[in-house]
Amino acid sequence: MKRWSPAMRRYLARFVPTMISYVIVLVAVDWLFRNHPPVGPIKYLLALLPALPVIGIIVILGLYLIDETDEFERSVLVQAILWATGATLAFNTVHDALMNFLHFPPMPMFSLFTVFVAVWGLAQPVIRWRYR
Repeated sequence: MKRWSPAMRRYLARFVPTMISYVIVLVAVDWLFRNHPPVGPIKYLLALLPALPVIGIIVILGLYLIDETDEFERSVLVQAILWATGATLAFNTVHDALMNFLHFPPMPMFSLFTVFVAVWGLAQPVIRWRYR
């Protein structure tokens, strides 16, 4: 098994805590708004909190792409990001069509990030497998 590059270790040291914070903040804010809805200006600040780790993940991905010197690893990540972006756009397009024409219930917008991350994570080993 190949050892992780220094860039990958930095990436994981940034990514894992940021993703954990996203889940914790999202669950906490969702629970708060459902059970004890905040009022006044604080509700806007609380509503924005889950977006901060998502923005952090985007920055962390960019930093990894800059730091990684292995062209194959960078290529795998870029291809996985492209697959995830395409799948997320396709998923959203299908869901919007179902909402508009069949009156499907709306989906929370933060779930698009979940679709993106899931496809991005699944695409990486598939892309690596393709090159074997």
